[in-house]
Amino acid sequence: SAPYKTIIMPLDQRVGSNDKYLAMVQTLRAQLSAHAINYKVDDSGASIGKRYARNDELGIPLAITVDFDSVGTNADSALANTVTLRERDTCTQVRISVDEVVDIVAKLTTRKLTWADVQNLYVEQKNTASEQIGGGKATEGAAAGGEAAESKGEEKKEAEAYLAKHKLTEVLNEMVNKTLADRPEDPVKHLAALLAAKAGN
Repeated sequence: SAPYKTIIMPLDQRVGSNDKYLAMVQTLRAQLSAHAINYKVDDSGASIGKRYARNDELGIPLAITVDFDSVGTNADSALANTVTLRERDTCTQVRISVDEVVDIVAKLTTRKLTWADVQNLYVEQKNTASEQIGGGKATEGAAAGGEAAESKGEEKKEAEAYLAKHKLTEVLNEMVNKTLADRPEDPVKHLAALLAAKAGN
């Protein structure tokens, strides 16, 4: 098995020199050490794709990436203090709160969770790192659908702001985690009971 279980990396040098990134890394380092998880930080100047490839070759199964959303320099403030967690074998990634990511890494490394479980719990991050670096530049041909995309983008932002305001994602993740831990015969009934108890608080 790989000497390192996870790697921490900034999306690029601009993120790497951000104060919020540096504070996040300190927190992640402390939490990973507390869980006795071997990790390394890769903040070299190589592109994110090259760093992923290099660490894949070393057999490091997981990568925690801090991007522009994480440090709050993108317009979507609902994603501040989240990171992406990438799994080597499937090359897929999910977005997770920085407060939860080490716990998830610990559960994955001790096989308490599978990557499929994690994908069910968290939103998959579809856009590639290179799109984020490029700021998702639109081609001229795509301009025609711009207005529709813009209103969709507004709807998405409103939905994400609503989710963030009411901490719905955190609440639901917590409930699903409890259900997974208990593995009841009727998971839907179990979830409903947990939600009813939460609503009664």
